[in-house]
Amino acid sequence: FKKGIAQLNYNFFRSFLKSFNKRLLDLIDIENKGLLDNPQNEPLTFNIIVEHISRMLYVLIEKIFIRAKPDLASKNFIDPRGRYIGKNIALRTLELYIFQEINYSDDIWDEILISLNKDEIRKNLEKYTSIPDKHFYSGKDIMRLQTIYNLQSFSNAPYFEEWLIYEIINPLNNFINTVRNSIKNPSNEIEIYERLSEVVLKNIEPKEKNVVQDLRSLCQQLAHFWKTSE
Repeated sequence: FKKGIAQLNYNFFRSFLKSFNKRLLDLIDIENKGLLDNPQNEPLTFNIIVEHISRMLYVLIEKIFIRAKPDLASKNFIDPRGRYIGKNIALRTLELYIFQEINYSDDIWDEILISLNKDEIRKNLEKYTSIPDKHFYSGKDIMRLQTIYNLQSFSNAPYFEEWLIYEIINPLNNFINTVRNSIKNPSNEIEIYERLSEVVLKNIEPKEKNVVQDLRSLCQQLAHFWKTSE
């Protein structure tokens, strides 16, 4: 896709939130058409909806998750798969408190904290190794992550449906056609692997041995899938 993960994530949320907000506002307008038939009703607004959802979440957290003991809270769930056992309830509650301070998705908390403290980490490890910048989020990336949940419906952002077509589906389709049109024998897994490797590794520096090895391994898996799907 010719973009870094951080840029791809940022553009995804920028367009997704624009479409999401537009759809929500459309639903509010539809609901208000029925409500305003009665002059005693007040029209719904975006702020009223958000406040209502926030109150619902607050009550659910207080009534379901917050108990004297996690095992007591787990009894509030019909949970045959054991996802809400005591220790998981405790973890979810802790994450709610953490999210108030670190307003990011929980799957990147560790990377964010490492990147925010990269100077100290490098200093502590300088006797043993040198850590390249690519292993940390840049200041620009962190700024984008900090604002990702507060993005407005920017007028110059494409709607999510447009973004998905032009930034994901079309490039992926071009990649598939490039490989498919250059393969003479679609049942030859070795030929498929070699062509996939040629395309995928085109702009990868040979010195990045770990990256090359990982991508070649991925191409082997894709070649097998490609052969069986043709």
